[in-house]
Amino acid sequence: MQRSRSRKQPLPVAYLMSKEVRGGLNPIKEIKDAASLLGYKVDFIDPDEFGAGKRLMHVLYHRGYVGVIVGAVDPSCHDSILHNPQFPIVCCGRMDPLPLHTVQPDITNHVRVVWRHIREAGWNRIGPAIAQHDPPIEDDFDRLGAVLACQQNLRVKDRVPPLLSTHRDYASLNAWFKKYEPEAVLGFSPGQYYALAQAGIDMSRIGFASLHAFHNNLDPDVAGTEELNDSVAREAIHLLDHFIRRREIGIPKEPLHLLIPGRWKPGATLPEKSSLGTGSKAPLA
Repeated sequence: MQRSRSRKQPLPVAYLMSKEVRGGLNPIKEIKDAASLLGYKVDFIDPDEFGAGKRLMHVLYHRGYVGVIVGAVDPSCHDSILHNPQFPIVCCGRMDPLPLHTVQPDITNHVRVVWRHIREAGWNRIGPAIAQHDPPIEDDFDRLGAVLACQQNLRVKDRVPPLLSTHRDYASLNAWFKKYEPEAVLGFSPGQYYALAQAGIDMSRIGFASLHAFHNNLDPDVAGTEELNDSVAREAIHLLDHFIRRREIGIPKEPLHLLIPGRWKPGATLPEKSSLGTGSKAPLA
């Protein structure tokens, strides 16, 4: 620790991220800021462009990197990441089965928080439009399990079957809504709110809250939870720093999963049910 305080140059950490991979959590700026506070500098490396193949970790080690953060990378890179790692590795925000220490959002917490706020707003017949990935990934199972547990506190007639089509399959979303006519929707993303509105559903008469809401100008009024990029990034760097100092390298025997809860974001899409009057369903065009 004394040497780290006195050294003039920060230690290099590699952040692996494929430029062609879209979606998922990639808190690039937050990773860099958190690393700087602990005396590290972060270099962003695309494994596909790096061209080292199975020798990826060997080359990074001999270039002086002391640790690796794995962000959104193509699955074709997994073998290279797992082949002969010579330093600590921590995954940041990932939802795939890499057997490595991982820091990621707690989707079970997101479901419970959103469900609680919808219920507190007075809505009972909640439609879980939780969707899923294709192929399914870890948080698909967590979302579904959390929703089924939350539904146990509802009367049987108020339990709406979850929507399990892919998250951008808006045709299935619209058909599901018209079939079950929920009075409120627990959605996967704000895009579902706009898809229902474009299908002619009067969204002013139902409640809607999303598991992935955002504090930005694109979706200013959609209620829900947002993922805390700063917290995920900070804890990923802290975990990596811990393993660097303890010289714990390679594939861990018991990978740790650190789950970061979300933050509730109020929005106009989830009004108090009592403020809308009683007895009317959401009209369809």
